[in-house]
Amino acid sequence: MPPIFVRASSDPYCRGPYLAYLVYERSGLEGFRALFREKLLTNTRDAMFPAQWMKSPRPVATVALGPVGEALGDGWEKPYEDTLGALAFHTLLEDYRREADAVGKAWDGDGVELWRKGDQLLIAVVVLLNTETEAAKLAKQLERLYREQWTKGAKIKEHEASFVWLSAGSDHFVAEARGKIVVLARGALPQDPSKLVAALGKGDVTWPEAVRKP
Repeated sequence: MPPIFVRASSDPYCRGPYLAYLVYERSGLEGFRALFREKLLTNTRDAMFPAQWMKSPRPVATVALGPVGEALGDGWEKPYEDTLGALAFHTLLEDYRREADAVGKAWDGDGVELWRKGDQLLIAVVVLLNTETEAAKLAKQLERLYREQWTKGAKIKEHEASFVWLSAGSDHFVAEARGKIVVLARGALPQDPSKLVAALGKGDVTWPEAVRKP
């Protein structure tokens, strides 16, 4: 079973009681009720790290990718888009727990798009972190995962570019930390993915009000 399925099923029971305990300890039963009635958390970062949320609530940004379709060219369509969430990135890095916790705590929002052209698939992701240090850390860890796990021992080719560009056969991977943002794409990339990498970081980031602690 994919690890993300295990985590999504188990974390509410393993980590949820700690969140409930912190809220109850601070605000009693009424605060606990308010957590569900009017202050329900809507992101996995704060649920995984409730002490951080209780100390200093942060909003979660809505991250829209730039003009990926224009960079890919004719024939590509976007059948799906979504948000992965802090839990997804924490699960990706869970074998390196210190890095996983640091990235999970620093996650401030992301956007993911799936693109298709015939039997070719491409996944494009933009992740917003709280600090440039954690953004660089995530980009480095994603590169490590591609080299060590995602290619399953296949020979990896390193391409010359101003960003990380690797491939194993027709499976390409590009990643770049750009300030507090990490852009990532994997799959059937264009012959020159420079336009795609540039386009990914040209989207919009909007900030709602933070969910306050009870």
